[in-house]
Amino acid sequence: MTDAAVIRRFAVERNIAWYLLHPETAVAWPPEILGAPACECGGFRVYRLARLDHTKLFGSALASEDNSRVSHGQLRLLQGPC
Repeated sequence: MTDAAVIRRFAVERNIAWYLLHPETAVAWPPEILGAPACECGGFRVYRLARLDHTKLFGSALASEDNSRVSHGQLRLLQGPC
């Protein structure tokens, strides 16, 4: 997929809010997505692909939080210290 709108629609349709891209993974994403990770650490990049309505799954408390950026601390939980 090379079109940003198509990628985001694909993510929404499959309930994919976040995507972790490994350093060795090559994707043909457009620069407006590939060049704007929410967080980058040790070559790993985390992308916010869609803002999903999580109220259906988790209730309104989670959905009301601003989860637009991932902190380095949160990424370390996935990968270990940078």
